[in-house]
Amino acid sequence: MITALGHEVYIFTMEPNPDEAELSYYYTFRRGNVVADHFKRRYFNSSLFFALRRVIQEIRPDIIHIHSNDLFPNSVLLACGAIPVVQTLHDWKMVCPIWNGVTVNGVICEKGFSAECCREGCISRRRYISQWVWRKINVFLVKRRVSALIAPSMALNRALINYDLESIYIPNYVDTSRYVPSPLRQDNKRILSACYLYLSKGIYHLLRAFQSVLLKIPSVTLDIAGDGPEKEELEKLCISLKLQNHVRFHGVVSHDDLAELYSKASVVVLPSVVAENCPLVVLEAMASGRAVIGSRIGGIPELVVENETGLLFNPRETNELSEKIIHLLLDREMAERMGRSGRKRVERKFSAEVHVRRILDLYCKLTEGGGS
Repeated sequence: MITALGHEVYIFTMEPNPDEAELSYYYTFRRGNVVADHFKRRYFNSSLFFALRRVIQEIRPDIIHIHSNDLFPNSVLLACGAIPVVQTLHDWKMVCPIWNGVTVNGVICEKGFSAECCREGCISRRRYISQWVWRKINVFLVKRRVSALIAPSMALNRALINYDLESIYIPNYVDTSRYVPSPLRQDNKRILSACYLYLSKGIYHLLRAFQSVLLKIPSVTLDIAGDGPEKEELEKLCISLKLQNHVRFHGVVSHDDLAELYSKASVVVLPSVVAENCPLVVLEAMASGRAVIGSRIGGIPELVVENETGLLFNPRETNELSEKIIHLLLDREMAERMGRSGRKRVERKFSAEVHVRRILDLYCKLTEGGGS
């Protein structure tokens, strides 16, 4: 969309992009000695530094926008030189040593990286000391090289403050033209969950909650879109819970197929047990006119307005989750009202147009001399 407005966008990445080969550059990290590779990742990678410097000198960009930057954080920032830098954090890796914003006991944590990580049992003292050094260097460079740090959720914004970093809240967006609202099907009772099948996504809890839903509503079905390391175990759990005739694992689906799954769903569920940042599945579901049931954790409550665009439940609370699902499946009028409200909320706050306007306003401010 930015290119459609007349701006040139160049991509520097770890993976080749054949669709935009003329405007893309990529760097291949060649692994070698384990100790040397660790040093390159955490402290300084000279080959990446010079590769990125050459690209920057060739393009001479007005601004550099970095996304995440957890593979070679210091090398990338040093290579940017004096050009204004914007960095968007798409996860909790900068502030959380186990990357999920939740302690090993499942307690929500927004304290940032500190000695509390050891006291909570999230990491060992040895690992804490090891991380402390490169994290301090990275924060030092972020404060001096990054003109604007973007947090897509207020939850991450608060964690960054505790980490002594300031950020600008700009949430993610969804292409509203790709997801078209449609009326709920009259006799349809269909639940959809779309995510990578990691332990952190809470699908185990969803399946156990679904068992209770099935007892109340025998015609209900559950669609799970996505793939991941937990798929085989989740399929085994379905069999042990005798759910295999009511649950379908779709695996990886295309954007068009996912849009169709949204249109067929009665309700969309995101049962994460870790702090999500600004999950696209919630925005896509609301853009599709579907009510969302999400965990009360991370940035999810910022997107799902309780009793307006969906319902919230406490992570891992399967009884509460099953009750919320049953409530929406049996109250079609409420589900449709929430779906309409969700669509309006997305159009107002999370559309591509709104996002691009915020980003371009920030770019203009920094290139006109307003950067730090």
